Amino acid sequence: MTDRSEAPAICNSMYSFHRMVEAGQLDVFGFPALCAELGIRLLEVSPTYLPASESDMERLKEIIRDAGCSVTQMTCDFPLCTTDEGERAARVDDVRRWADVARGMGASTIRCNLGRPLDKEPERGIAQVIRSFKEIVSFCESWRLVAVIENTHGPSTGDADTILEILSGVGSSALGTCPDFGNFREEVRYESLARLMPYAAHLHAKTWKLNAAGDESTYDFPRCVQIAKDAGYAGAWGIEFEAELDDVVTGEKTGVRMTRELLERLL
Repeated sequence: MTDRSEAPAICNSMYSFHRMVEAGQLDVFGFPALCAELGIRLLEVSPTYLPASESDMERLKEIIRDAGCSVTQMTCDFPLCTTDEGERAARVDDVRRWADVARGMGASTIRCNLGRPLDKEPERGIAQVIRSFKEIVSFCESWRLVAVIENTHGPSTGDADTILEILSGVGSSALGTCPDFGNFREEVRYESLARLMPYAAHLHAKTWKLNAAGDESTYDFPRCVQIAKDAGYAGAWGIEFEAELDDVVTGEKTGVRMTRELLERLL
């Protein structure tokens, strides 16, 4: 359970600022300072936003250090569910390459994407995903990383059953979960969250719509936080802001700040 004598470990995903990025108002080099300005020191990054050159990566690491921040998770969003062996092997290689980058940035977890095709041929797809994760955990174990599965991208990951089947099939402590409060179907949200939390190495406290009181209004956010606390979750509480912009939440900076304050009230 989170120690109330210390500040909660709150993380922010760069995706929370995707509108600003798309508008050319923010890049990865400005991301650490913006998070620090908002009172957040832990970062979640993605290859989507990271620089290609080694020199720029070294520059980014220096910027992160200077902002007093650190990277806790890398999102390796390469869909692992494919029945094409060449594609499957290529995606595992992509994860390996970016996991190595994540290790160099000091991350403790890498998020892997199952992919929507899992819903078309679930039995065959699960077997292929398990095979891929067995290869992924082999290098994660030696690099002291944990690969995590998020409940995202399709009905098969909308509840706990498929993810737990994959965890069981792989059978490694280097594979865990990244439960996202906001991604579950409503009818299974709280039960599935409770089932996945014992394996969580990271989580996403997603906000879809924030009201004037600073509360998430589309689902029971405090109940989700309590489920995580009851499970003894000790990792970072990752913000993933996707809420609507309106008269209350006028921009992504406001939304991330409000989500951080909501978490701090509950932790």
